[in-house]
Amino acid sequence: MSSDWQKLADTWYRKREVYTTHWADEPERLHLSVVAGAPYGGPVATVRDEHVFQPVRGSLKPELQTWSSAGRLIKSTPWVHTGLLTMGWSAQETLICVFESGIVRTFTVMCEPLHVFTVDERIKAEGGAILASVWPTGVALLTRRLSLFVNTSVVRSGDACFRCADLKVPSAPLCLCVLPPPSPDSADVQVVVGTAEGPALLVSRHEVRDF
Repeated sequence: MSSDWQKLADTWYRKREVYTTHWADEPERLHLSVVAGAPYGGPVATVRDEHVFQPVRGSLKPELQTWSSAGRLIKSTPWVHTGLLTMGWSAQETLICVFESGIVRTFTVMCEPLHVFTVDERIKAEGGAILASVWPTGVALLTRRLSLFVNTSVVRSGDACFRCADLKVPSAPLCLCVLPPPSPDSADVQVVVGTAEGPALLVSRHEVRDF
């Protein structure tokens, strides 16, 4: 067997180069940015990570940029927003940007703005959000007072938003991961919460389970 083949269980695999990526031109780009990659080899979005020290290189004005999966620039636009928590892609390949203030902004692949809405005014009253997670049809946010809000739409709030059961944890969790509902129009959303104390919690609208 050639040295580029690797065995996994009873099957042999090897990597083949399909095309040359362009990321090599700026190897630090992905490490210095908030990054969201669409599934199935779709577009990749990047924006400057304001929480990471950035070496001065070119223009100091941050940009929202979209790329092909091979690292070829699709489009860019000036980025005037602050407090970005996370980004992700919807089922329709629109970019979802979630902010500490509880605001959600969406953009097309060509970086054109689409929708802007606030998930819940209580998020700002609770000191803003500290963690967020995106799935193809919604977002989840955790506030500084450890309240978990779920919004089952990426175009509006209102009746699409609900507050989950009280986490009852002594300190801020480490991470969130949303388990998407069984169908796009379902509100049966569960969130896996990783705690600093060790337990992983399964949180829904009505209950919190330690599993």
